[in-house]
Amino acid sequence: RRFIAFVELVVQEGAAIVRHYWCIVGPCALHHVLPQSWFLDLSPKPVDFIGRVEWFDRDMGRLGSMHGATFNLTMHRNGRTQASHRRHREAFKEQAASIRLLRNYYEEDTRRFGYE
Repeated sequence: RRFIAFVELVVQEGAAIVRHYWCIVGPCALHHVLPQSWFLDLSPKPVDFIGRVEWFDRDMGRLGSMHGATFNLTMHRNGRTQASHRRHREAFKEQAASIRLLRNYYEEDTRRFGYE
């Protein structure tokens, strides 16, 4: 139920969602739910590098090479088990309408970054 409400809020509010602050300590905003295209469209110049989480090590290496930097990367595993993964997958199957809303909301990112 909370997931459905959150998805509906994200889709309904769009970029205006950043005005919502839910953190008790310190400032925080919901910028992480905005489409990445939103950030690119803010840039006055063309963006010359876009990294992907699924290729994090490779892309951080490329970024470091571009700027003469070396990154010490430590990967964290969340410790999810196969059974836990199965439960999450089943839960998301029950949220088909919300998943559809999210796919529509992030459609520009899907197209722009080649996620099909």
